[in-house]
Amino acid sequence: MPQFRLRYVVPDLPSTDEVIPYLRRIDETNWYSNFGPMEQLFREELAKLFFPGLNARHIATACSGALAIETALIAHGLAQGARVLMPSYTFVATASAVVRAGYVPIFADIDLRTLALDPAGAGHLARILGCSAVVPVGVAGMSLPTAAWEDFAAETGIAVIIDAAAGLGNQTISPLLTLAFSLHATKPFGIGEGGLVVSAREEIVTRARVATNFGLDQGRGLFCGTNAKMSEYAAAVGLAQLKRSDAIMARRKPILKAYRDALAARVPEVQLLTPAESNPANLIVMLPQPRVRELVADLAAAGIESRRLYVPPVHRHPAYLGYQCAEPMVNGERMSTHSLSLPCHGAMTPADVDQIVSLIANVLD
Repeated sequence: MPQFRLRYVVPDLPSTDEVIPYLRRIDETNWYSNFGPMEQLFREELAKLFFPGLNARHIATACSGALAIETALIAHGLAQGARVLMPSYTFVATASAVVRAGYVPIFADIDLRTLALDPAGAGHLARILGCSAVVPVGVAGMSLPTAAWEDFAAETGIAVIIDAAAGLGNQTISPLLTLAFSLHATKPFGIGEGGLVVSAREEIVTRARVATNFGLDQGRGLFCGTNAKMSEYAAAVGLAQLKRSDAIMARRKPILKAYRDALAARVPEVQLLTPAESNPANLIVMLPQPRVRELVADLAAAGIESRRLYVPPVHRHPAYLGYQCAEPMVNGERMSTHSLSLPCHGAMTPADVDQIVSLIANVLD
């Protein structure tokens, strides 16, 4: 494996000393899983910081982002074998969550401006294909248009479960939508592994919570769930991380600004797809020419790691070849040849950004 001077992602998590006070509280309670006091407190503090107007009852925790999507889908009580429209330009976890929940993914193309499903186009496809749910994806933490998806849900009666994996702090909440977040170590707010299901409708969150505990409620299996509970240890890391959230963003902001300024000044023809004024997990650029392989090689030669996100798109992975594509994946395929995800984290310096942008300019010259 190549040894990179500058890694694509460097997790920013609490130190052992920062977590120890919470671990001692676990020792005192002798409670390690099954919705203990750390998990309860974590949900309360999450609501205060990220979800104004909501409270702990509007949040269900899970042990991974993928299981958050899966249990959010289960919570909607769709019929087994129901069709679920989703983008092919996403991580495979989105599709695996749909399949593991007992549903059938139907793949659709993305809008190049948002890297996401277009609500109007998705509405048309979902209707004609008989879909019971849609799973839009906020790529790299990009926020999705809440009002447009709420209008879609109200007009069609089709469930909308947003895969906002990296969007904690960016994605707004709506009464008709259910959101799933990831707390993986690579996310701007990470705890190692973890996930959240968030909804203004308590009944959805309650069912998601039951789904994380095998579908059991008061000892009775109400439906087929899974074991996706967040442990007290993960919640302890989360509580320590909540105290660091402002510092994490403060370290990232100069890098985000440096990218925005350098790209605009040096290579204005390169499109910054993830808005640097938000808190994206990944910074994705679109090149005007299909020179991605060359740029990846030049970056690697300079000791800089980059990623071609979602190459190939999900519908071309062996596990998903048998599922239907609702339309040609023109834009998703273009992302494979013209887009690149660049390092963007608090361990970088503005000088690192300047070197990366210089390499991009050289490739395009």
